[in-house]
Amino acid sequence: MDTMAIKYEEIDNMTAAIETYELKVEEYLNKIKEYNIAYENGIYGEGQISTIDGYLDETANQINAIVRHFDEFKDKLSQVKDAYEEKQKSISVSAVEAAPEDEGDLVTVNKME
Repeated sequence: MDTMAIKYEEIDNMTAAIETYELKVEEYLNKIKEYNIAYENGIYGEGQISTIDGYLDETANQINAIVRHFDEFKDKLSQVKDAYEEKQKSISVSAVEAAPEDEGDLVTVNKME
């Protein structure tokens, strides 16, 4: 099992950062996919057009794989957050009797059950 050390308070920020990154990557990826390579655009020969089209397709596939990796990480963050919140529900705090205030520097503490 993988162990993740993440500050609970930062999970929402991390998730939002991943979503922003994914949107930007997909935006640029869509621009690449829409680019129409044709003889009239200055590329000569079917072989060159095919090679460049293949390169763009593979680039798009690899970028999609990266974005999916971030999706998986975002899901893991969500699982960490849910587990943390569930654990917090199971922790109860109750007051503990302390010595009277005139007993020196003693203070009231809470105990966790």
